[in-house]
Amino acid sequence: MFDRKKRYDERKDEINKLRRQNYQKDIEKNRKKERERYQKRKDQQLNYHKEKYNNDPEFKKRKQERNKKYRLSPKGKSTRNRIASKNLKKYRNKLIEILGGKICIKCGYNKDERALQIDHINGGGIKERKKGYTYLTHKKYVDNTDLARKTLQILCANCNQIKKFENKEL
Repeated sequence: MFDRKKRYDERKDEINKLRRQNYQKDIEKNRKKERERYQKRKDQQLNYHKEKYNNDPEFKKRKQERNKKYRLSPKGKSTRNRIASKNLKKYRNKLIEILGGKICIKCGYNKDERALQIDHINGGGIKERKKGYTYLTHKKYVDNTDLARKTLQILCANCNQIKKFENKEL
């Protein structure tokens, strides 16, 4: 057996090169086969890891440490920011539709949606933003449309700044 391993180690680069060449010959077929294999095993692997995470404290601790290390890395931060940005756009658009569309309720401005802002009718938006990601706040209001209609409104940037100055919300 050791003799076989030794021969493999000697020809390892050559064997891998041949494997890559064979894979590249019919790449679409090979990718399709890999996707099918992945789909078959996906649920099985997911259940296995959930079970292990819930029943093995040592595994859970290692997983949490690894995840924390990733979240604090530059790649983890950029991934989190990318996801948050995507979710913010999605929930902001849904929230604007719930609140009556892309139009300022005071002056009727509707030329460019980037100038429209979601405003708290009675103030308090700064406190909500300090709690965490803005998209989670938007999601809360999308899930509870009655609360959104009672507490939020759409204003253009000018009307929103005038309202903040007049109500001393700065």
